[in-house]
Amino acid sequence: MKLRLLSTVIIAAAVVLGVAVPAQAAARPGGVLLVTDAWSTHALDVRTGARLSEVGNGSDATISARGRWAYAHDVDECIPDIEGCWGAPDLVTSGPAGGAERVLVHNPERSGGATDPAWSPDGRRLVYSWHTPGERGLNMINADGTGNEQIVSFSGPGRFSPDGRGVAFVKDGNVQVIDLRTRAVRVLTTDGDALYDAPDWSPDGRRLVYAAADSFRIVPATGGPSTGPTCPASRTR
Repeated sequence: MKLRLLSTVIIAAAVVLGVAVPAQAAARPGGVLLVTDAWSTHALDVRTGARLSEVGNGSDATISARGRWAYAHDVDECIPDIEGCWGAPDLVTSGPAGGAERVLVHNPERSGGATDPAWSPDGRRLVYSWHTPGERGLNMINADGTGNEQIVSFSGPGRFSPDGRGVAFVKDGNVQVIDLRTRAVRVLTTDGDALYDAPDWSPDGRRLVYAAADSFRIVPATGGPSTGPTCPASRTR
């Protein structure tokens, strides 16, 4: 199960700790926690834990500045499996109330698929992870389904910079940023310690926060030594 935090609680905690605030947390304050599993995404009230609504008929749901949802969902006919249905997710968007679904990327294969979508700040584009047998990478597509292209091969999920000019991702264990105009790539860390999850940006675009092997770390967007609070993500005694 994955959690996406879109809450003022996270912003307040980040200020106290002196760490970068994830861009999505700052984008939609109001005490909402998104909980996603393999089948759906729900909004929870962070104060009470009450389920508010199902916001996406799929996993990894995220909302744009224009109020449109994007998520991963297999639109093909169910192939029965011991745990439900067997198939590969497609990239789907829908309106604020969950209607007007539109399939942006369809994967006819039974493995791989589209996962981990993320909107550009203006809501006009998305990046997402794309997997098929023998192929894996970070793709970008316009919100109307045009212009689908791979921008990085064999990388983890990505996140747009606050100005929309770049996308951060992890490849070969290092945080990297691609300039969407020139397609030049900057390697920000070199220790190979970053985990596969997407890095996230501070609201001013000057820093990125990412998960390392035993903690969360912060690195300047221009590169350099990473720092971070001494709060291990997990540790085995």
